[in-house]
Parts: sequence; C-alpha cells; structure tokens
Amino acid sequence: MRKFISGLLAIAAAAFTGCYESGTDADNTSREARISISPAAIGFDADGRTTDGLAFGTYIVTVNPYGKMYSDWYAELVGTDWATLDYHTASPDGAVEKALRITCSANTDYKRTGTLRVTLSKTGESVDFPITQVGLKPDATLTLSTESDIEMMALEPAEVTVAFETNMPASTVTAELEEGVEWLTCTLDREAGTVVLAASDNTSPTDMREATVTVSAGTEDTSLATRQIKVRQLANETYLFIYGSGIPHFAAFGDAAQMNKNDLVFGLDHYFRSGKVILSTSRTPDAYPRYALTADGKLAVLADAAAEAAAPELTFGIAGMNALRVTIALDDDNNVVAADSKAEFTRISTVNSMPESELAGYPTKEYVTRDGKTKTWMTTGLHWNGGAAMGTYKLGSGLVGGSKTGGYDEAEYSMRNPAYDTEENGGTLKELMMPDGVTTRASVYGRLYSSYETLTGDPAGALSPALLMPFPLGGAGTVVVDAVGNSITLEPILKADLKDYAASDGGNTQAEADHPSLSMQVQGICPYGWHIANMSDWKDLIYAVAESSKSYSDYPVAAATASYGAMTSGNAANVAAHLRCKEWQDAEFNPATAISNGAEAFAFNLYPQGWRLYKSGYDYCANSGNVRFYCLIPMMGQTTASKMALWRAYCTTSADMVFDDGFDVGNGSGAAVRCVKNYENF
Repeated sequence: MRKFISGLLAIAAAAFTGCYESGTDADNTSREARISISPAAIGFDADGRTTDGLAFGTYIVTVNPYGKMYSDWYAELVGTDWATLDYHTASPDGAVEKALRITCSANTDYKRTGTLRVTLSKTGESVDFPITQVGLKPDATLTLSTESDIEMMALEPAEVTVAFETNMPASTVTAELEEGVEWLTCTLDREAGTVVLAASDNTSPTDMREATVTVSAGTEDTSLATRQIKVRQLANETYLFIYGSGIPHFAAFGDAAQMNKNDLVFGLDHYFRSGKVILSTSRTPDAYPRYALTADGKLAVLADAAAEAAAPELTFGIAGMNALRVTIALDDDNNVVAADSKAEFTRISTVNSMPESELAGYPTKEYVTRDGKTKTWMTTGLHWNGGAAMGTYKLGSGLVGGSKTGGYDEAEYSMRNPAYDTEENGGTLKELMMPDGVTTRASVYGRLYSSYETLTGDPAGALSPALLMPFPLGGAGTVVVDAVGNSITLEPILKADLKDYAASDGGNTQAEADHPSLSMQVQGICPYGWHIANMSDWKDLIYAVAESSKSYSDYPVAAATASYGAMTSGNAANVAAHLRCKEWQDAEFNPATAISNGAEAFAFNLYPQGWRLYKSGYDYCANSGNVRFYCLIPMMGQTTASKMALWRAYCTTSADMVFDDGFDVGNGSGAAVRCVKNYENF
C-alpha cells in the first residue's frame, strides 16, 4: 500500500549540513540534491507511539543545496500498510516548516520494518528512510555453546558438538555449510539443540582448511537471528600442545596451548611453576603417547593415562616467566623420537633487574590480606644501582638534600647536565650520607628511579631529549603479559574512574574486573619473582594497617579505607602514620610529624626520599624543609597533550596517605620503588 503527499521543500542553510569534501559551499560545487529528515531515525514502540511516547511522529524534510529549496517533493510509505502518512506544518524554533506526520497502529507480532521514500518532483531523485516498529513478541535470539573458532586435528579429527539455544520454534532453526566445502559436514539435531561437525582427514602437509557454518533461528517474515561458526582444520604436520600443573594457565588437557613452531623447534613464553609439564601432538582426549618434560631437559614417554598420572614433576626454584624451547626429532613415520628430543627453559627477566643475590640485604615482611592470604613486601625502598657492569650512568640516583636543585625546564635537551646529577652519575651534586659519613642514605632507605628505568631497566630513560615520554610499556590498547602470565590491555585510569566503587570486597573485586591494571604484576627492576607494588598491593597493605591500628589508639584506620573507592575519593586517613620509620623525624627535625606508636612494630620503614622532577631537580628529601615520600605505581594515569603520567602513592608530614594519577613520566622525574613478592591472582 502506498500513500502520497506533496508540499514545499523546507529551507536549510548549508551551515547545518556539515562540510563537503571540496571545502567550499555546496551550492557552488554540486547540483546533486541531498535529502534528509529530522529527526533522522523513525522508530515506534509496540503500542504505536514514537520512542518519545508521542501518538505520532513529525519529520521535517530538508533538501540541499540551497538553490533547490522551492522544488516540489512528495513522500510515500513503501511496504508499510500498518502506518499512515499525512501532511503537517511544524514550527520548530518559531519557524514554519512543511513536514510529514506518520502514525502507526499497534504491533502485537514481531518487530516490523518499512520505508519512507521522499522524491523530488522535478528530478525524480529520491531517498529511502527506514521505519522500525518493535513488537510485543521478542526478537529472535540465538546463542551457541562456543563463541570462539573451532580447531580440528589433521588426522582422525574428533567430532565437535555445538549446542544452541533460541526463543524461536525449533522448526525454524537451520545450519548451512559454506558452499563448495566437501571435507566438513554439519548435522543439525533440532530436538537435541545441537550441530555436530565432522571433518575428514587432511593429508596435506602444508595447507590448513577453513570453513564457515551459518546457524539461523526464526524467519525473515517474523524475526531472524544468525550466528556463524568458524572451523579450521590443521595441516598434516607435527604440532605440540602443552598443559599441566606446572603451567597453571593451561593446567588441564582441554585447556592446552598450541606452541609456536619454527620447523621442529617449538616455543612458548609463559609463567611456569613447579609441577607437571606435558606435551601432546594431538588434541584428541584419549590420544597417546604424550610426553612429560624432565629435570634433565628430556622428554619422558607417557604411553597411557596411568603413565601420565605418574609423570615426573619439574621443580622451579622461583615461579615466573620462562621461555620454553622444545626441539623434537621425528622418525620416518613422523612419530616423535623422545630420546633424541630436548627441552630448555630460560628465564624471562627485565634487563638490569636486581639479582637474587642482593635479596639478603633487604628486610622483608609478610602482611595479612583481607582474605587471609599474605603478601610479602620489601620493607625498605629499592636501592639497586645496576651493579658494576653499568656504565657512566647507574640505575636511579641517590638522595639529595635541599630544594629544587636544578632540572631540564627547556622544551627539550640533548645531553645530561652534570650540574643536575649526583657524583655517582658523573655530576656534581652531593648525596645525603648516614651519620657515619661513609654510608649513603639511599643505600639504606632507597634510591630514586625514573619511570623508564623502573619499568624497563634501561638507564638511558633519563637521556632522551623528549620531556614528555609515553608509558614505557606501551600506549593504551597495548596487550602486555605480566610477571605471572596474565594478559592485560593497558588503559589510562583516572581517580574519577575508581572513586565510585563501593568500599567493600565486592566493590574491589568489580574494580579489578573492570580495570585489570590495578593488580598487574610488573617485574621492572625488582628481582625475578618480585614486582613493583601495584594498586592492589597498596590496598591490601592498608587493610593490614587497619588491623594493626586496632592495637593502637593514636591513629585509627578504618577497614573501609582499604578499597579503591576510598583510596581515590579522598586521602587514606591516618595510614602514613603507621608506615613511617622513626628516622623520618630525624630527617625533618620536626617532632610534630605524625608517627603512630605502632609504626615500629608494623615495620614498613617509610623514609622521606622526596622526588626528582625533570623541570626543577631534587626536592622534598631530608633537609629540604618540606619532606615528603613519593612512590611509583606501574599504572597509566593522566594522558593529555601536555602531560603523561603514572600513578603514585605519597605523603607529606601529615598522618594521611594519598594516591593519585598525576606523577609525570617526563625525563629525570624520579621516585621511590617498593617491591612485592609475586603471587598467583588468576
């Protein structure tokens, strides 16, 4: 059914229709009409009212360019016998416009669509606008038991059953195989709600096979939902799949990871711990033999499930990221010759990170978390300078007294200025010493490190001529694998993103699910098996402070403070008072500094290391007259054209701790680093 209406074109200035590709006015460059309506979307609810709740919809027709504004036009509804169309005069903003009015009847069935067509009488040019009305009956839904691609082995591939659920009648469900595919079959069982996929053997040693199965439910006349299943069959070559308790992300056979392949060398960089590491050349659940890695780098043959149950376990002195390389030998029938195959693990560690041998010089302490577990902290700042192998410039720098000792406030610079560096780094600035006059304070309380040094171990981070540096691990959207094998997509996180999470376990859990960077374990220059304290670590430390404060009445800390919402919506009240060491007052010569009677027992040993800001130099350390503590947190913060920042934890002489998103990543900016022993949070 079609209904027609004629009227005059509504006037619209070119300024309201956007810019043209030529960059000049439309009426000077093109005579092609551009027809539009306002509002641009035509939609109705099931009761016949517009989505705004009106009994009918009013739409102003606009034609550009300006020279065609008095041309006649007419409108019609195409394939839309459930709606009517009439002429109407609208007065938006006081201007009288010719418009259309569309009225719909109620829809007791499925969603339906139609078309409004507007045609210019003189030229015959027309534009179609879709009309949509929802119905009382719900749209078709279709879910499949797998949303990922299906991979099949080359020889004797196992059948794969994909279950489906739909709100449409089973009789409307179809499963269609891509045209021209002969190696794969799909069998639809409407009653069971399954699609069974079966593949023939792929004997090609080089060519994988791919196909698409389309599953649909409903009809085009009612409502139709469609999903696709992508199927890939491997070529007939040797593959290795890895799993076992020693690689917990892929502990079960069904979760086995396919190793990367380069000829007959297979590799995987991942997190390993003590336990079984098992290899299989097949994904078929009952396929044997399989192979267990042994302590001497060999492959032990596992003939059956009983042998697998008794397979040897590997022992890792420290669980962590490793590069595994397996070189296999094959016989003439392409079977693995275990006796001639070998495996090798190599630790993946940050360049110039502190060696394990230095750990003995650091005090550590376990703090109990809210869930009854523990986290082990270094209870002093990191003071590793890279060792004797470093060149002129060491990792980080010592502590310098005074205020604003000089920095790189130019737009850019090409070399380091000795006047701004400590003597250890080839400069002229004197480090603060302990009372013995021999030991540097930095070697006791911790050095200051730039973000680049902290995260990459490269001292050249303070040499780049750019004042504004990007986040050293990559920009937003970069996927990184942390020290325990978690894949995390980097994102800038602001205080405003966290402050509204509930101050509860549920709120913390939700925040970490929404923002995995909160608990990202980045090794940086911490020793292998340790990481730079993240926001989750600081949150759990605050909980330990709250528990400890129950035994001391001077600076109480509420348990609710140990939450991302509380940490970012205000100061962490009274927390710093429990973290300071008694030497803080010696550095400040200010007995009014807030230090709890429980601080010594808590033994976190926070000292006013101050900071180093690229624009102004060292500041806020002992003898500066305004002491503070700053510590880097490896999480992206503010990201603008004029500022690149990480998160930080800091305090002045007050009782409170502050967490914010604004510590500059710029060259020469330095702060303290605290390390926490790795833990599995997956």
